[in-house]
Amino acid sequence: MFQKFASTLFVAGLFVCASSSVGLSQDGSQSAGGIGVQPTQIKEVMDETSMMEKASKIFGYQAAGRMMQSLNTMGIEPDSSSIVEGARIAIEKKELQISPEEMKKLNMVMSSQSIKGMVESLGKQGIDLDMSKLLEGVDLASKKEKIGIADEDVQNVMQTLQRKVQTEMREKMAAKMKAEADANKAAGEAFLAENAQVEGVKKLENGVQYSVITEGAGDKPAPTDKVKLHYHGTKVDGTVFDSSVDKGKPITHTANGFVKGFNAAVQAMPVGSKWKVVIPSDLAYGMRGPGKIGPNSTLIFEIELLEIVK
Repeated sequence: MFQKFASTLFVAGLFVCASSSVGLSQDGSQSAGGIGVQPTQIKEVMDETSMMEKASKIFGYQAAGRMMQSLNTMGIEPDSSSIVEGARIAIEKKELQISPEEMKKLNMVMSSQSIKGMVESLGKQGIDLDMSKLLEGVDLASKKEKIGIADEDVQNVMQTLQRKVQTEMREKMAAKMKAEADANKAAGEAFLAENAQVEGVKKLENGVQYSVITEGAGDKPAPTDKVKLHYHGTKVDGTVFDSSVDKGKPITHTANGFVKGFNAAVQAMPVGSKWKVVIPSDLAYGMRGPGKIGPNSTLIFEIELLEIVK
């Protein structure tokens, strides 16, 4: 019952003013609404009667759409028949009959949904409000009384609270990153220790492990040479984070333009070689591992050195 009342009330109150926000541009195109109405353009000349019929339908459609969004935001399920009745009352310029009890219910719904949304939003930011003081503030505002806190104090409180929230968020993010970095570091060290025992695995001077899949017979690139190569990168848990092989296109880059461990491997490979390379985290991205890689991750690459680009 209340849903029907609220739907009727909102349409009657918003129907007339909502049309001003629809907007038709000078070229006759219609701005998109919030309920799936796509922009359209009048592509042919039409008589004024036909144009106004279509424009009226568009205005009504979008006005009702905006009203339904407002009701949904407040947790009220729109009622179709009541929406149409509210529009009819507005069009016929009649007075909407609302009992004091119905108006009280509407006030309660709007207040409840507004405060609920605010409390939930602030809670997600780690702000635990004093509910008795919150109600005290609501009471003062509803009676149009002053809050009893100087304007400069209001500004200071809000700025201090904002700084507190930002500091706590940074601390939480730092703690989360450290935990992830420690876990990645431990997993990487365990993998390196195990991989070192695998037959055929060798180690470069800087600690990068490698095993030869295919041994090429070409030249080894100098640090400043441009090289064309394929690579397939995974973490120690098998997660693929990047792959030119999967993209179907090799890359061309200077031989010293990668992370340190990758540079060392490429410069040690004869052209035509394909190696499996395991790079310790400190020779990869360290704490700055982007995206799927994450902090302190040991990386595994299959690298195929195709050519030195002249």
